[in-house]
Amino acid sequence: MIHPRYWIKHLVARRALRGYPLYDVPHKQAERAMTGAEALENFNYFMSVRLGRLAYFVHWMTKNFAVKTTSRHGRANMPVSMS
Repeated sequence: MIHPRYWIKHLVARRALRGYPLYDVPHKQAERAMTGAEALENFNYFMSVRLGRLAYFVHWMTKNFAVKTTSRHGRANMPVSMS
């Protein structure tokens, strides 16, 4: 149960998370249970979506919480594209 003191903050966070894209890997199982090919496919998926997800997160933080961030590479205005 959420303490009444935090209801508004909780509501703001829940609203912000509505519509946030899930990280949806091709093979949803423990790495130990995967074949090498499946693990490699998950890793390749991660590598292909990581910059787009980072850009989306930066945009999301600015939009929902007025937090301005930059990447380690100093790019504040990364393109946002989530397909």
